Amino acid sequence: MSDEHYEHFLHASAGSITAKLTIREGGEVECTLHRRIMGDQTQYVLRGRYEPHTEAYGWLRVEQVILDPQAAAVALPIEVLDCELIYEVVKVARSPVLEHPSDMLWMAARWNEFFDLLLFPIGFVSECYSGLKFMIDEGELDEYPPELRQHVNAEFMRHLENLVLLMDKMKFNRAAAGA
Repeated sequence: MSDEHYEHFLHASAGSITAKLTIREGGEVECTLHRRIMGDQTQYVLRGRYEPHTEAYGWLRVEQVILDPQAAAVALPIEVLDCELIYEVVKVARSPVLEHPSDMLWMAARWNEFFDLLLFPIGFVSECYSGLKFMIDEGELDEYPPELRQHVNAEFMRHLENLVLLMDKMKFNRAAAGA
């Protein structure tokens, strides 16, 4: 297997989301995610390993998330999620990217026309994210070790939301090497 390159983009008047995913021949993975909404910009670099289970299905096991690599390059403490950050990867026959017919995106946005790979967090990751949000809402973070609890704030939860919810069902098209 040679390196595989994939891209995702959605550009609208109020913002954009772009992502580039590279699965290297040895299984190393790097995914850059750039989110710009109403002037607020955030960039992430996810690094980890691709673990194929079949030719068309596997897991992306994230080992590290770097926030804003162009500036401070801070590693997000994803262990606060209390589970390993794993995305399911499904490779499909080239398919059109369609949005709901009533969605305003049809009139005011553009996105990759096709997709060859679908990425989404494994169900348990979403459950852990929801559980953490519940614990915060209920004020029940006392069971978290202090070294992890210190990171739990609104800004950190926004980053987790981007990594769990924003990347849910993200559709990537195969890209040329170096694209």
